[in-house]
Amino acid sequence: MNTKRMSRRGFLRGLAGVGATSVLMACVPATPAAPSSDAAGMAPADEAVVEIVMFDRNVVQDLEYRKELAERFNAEQEGIQVTVDVIPQGYDQTIMARIAGGTAGDAFRHASHFGMSKYTTRGLLQELDEFVALDDYDLSVFIEGPLSSNRVNGKLFALPVNGHAGHAGLYFAPEIFADAGVDLPTEDWTYDDLRDAAAQLTRDTDDDGKSDSWGIWFGAWYQANLTLISAHDGWPLNEDGSQATWAEPGAVAGMQWIQDMYHEVEALPVMADSAAKQQLWSSGKLATALSGVWEGAYLGDITPEGLTFSLVPGPKGPTGKRGGFAGCNNFPIWSSSEHPYETFQWIKYLSSQEVGVEGIGRIGEPGLRYDVFEDPSVANDPLIIPHFQVLKDVKPFPAPHNGRDSEVIQATAPLLEGIYLNELGAQEGCERLQEAIQEILDMPAVEAA
Repeated sequence: MNTKRMSRRGFLRGLAGVGATSVLMACVPATPAAPSSDAAGMAPADEAVVEIVMFDRNVVQDLEYRKELAERFNAEQEGIQVTVDVIPQGYDQTIMARIAGGTAGDAFRHASHFGMSKYTTRGLLQELDEFVALDDYDLSVFIEGPLSSNRVNGKLFALPVNGHAGHAGLYFAPEIFADAGVDLPTEDWTYDDLRDAAAQLTRDTDDDGKSDSWGIWFGAWYQANLTLISAHDGWPLNEDGSQATWAEPGAVAGMQWIQDMYHEVEALPVMADSAAKQQLWSSGKLATALSGVWEGAYLGDITPEGLTFSLVPGPKGPTGKRGGFAGCNNFPIWSSSEHPYETFQWIKYLSSQEVGVEGIGRIGEPGLRYDVFEDPSVANDPLIIPHFQVLKDVKPFPAPHNGRDSEVIQATAPLLEGIYLNELGAQEGCERLQEAIQEILDMPAVEAA
């Protein structure tokens, strides 16, 4: 390796204007506390390489891929060396313990739909706007919804690396439709069309008086329900996250559709989880699944012999909207990092078009840039483009203004379950959700660490 290094100031001048897809030059990056683009001479040859540590979740294919990316990044430039480490279990608890102990490294695997404000209100994340301006980094390459989901109170705290539009695609087995004499789904389907088809596709195949082949599956949890709620013009929180909106007509209509599918149409087992979905699909007893882009890999691996699967965008709601949310996987930088600017160079690499395209085949989720979906290998992919059609229009994940993301999720779960089980009517359940969530939103912001 060439040991000749640029000075810190020279590095910054050289990096200004470098885009996410550019290869970093072999050099030492700037001191993050006081970046400058002034010219300067060469640094001593023995100047230390900056070492960056990023923690990731214990998801085998993701972890292997990002370790491989780190090796590439390290080989393509000399100034920064990245190590990807793993937290085997208890990820959230371990991350917070490491923060308290000063061993959290420089960045970590997160997602906007896991909650950004719970960290930003504590002052734990590094703001990126200064680095974006310094590098003249073009944020317009990113799809707006995912990019916005990385902002809190107008400040940018992460880049949208890869992700999805939530449970926004309708996967289906054409052969099951043909066998039942039901027309195949189209891009023009509404939720009424899906309801009617699911009813026809739910059957008792062994004549024991009980349904055993089902018309539809959708997730019985908060994030999955956002698709149904938003398609019916509802949303759990207002734009700034200060007011609950569960009791508004759209949210109630979305939850009513869910409850009806369970208890009136009876088109799926109540609260069937992902494991049940996979078991039903692999046995050829599930006609449709309203789910996310990740299913292209999962369902493809378990589709039984004699069946195939196809995809259309999720159905349209009463006003023509498709539901979903901007699910954005990201890698925020800790405000405690000694090298936030250098870490930003690594995050830009992860957010590049090249990685965004490659990631579809490696981890099943695309990069969240327009040019990823314009790439010929993606633009003609029938299992990706339907999700892009939704991703362009969905909102960022709802974020409480006071950083109490976990409390909101915890309070939401039992009341949603009451609706699923028909213990609460959709209207009553949503009114109780309104009261419970507003009580949390009225609390003060979580305290800084």
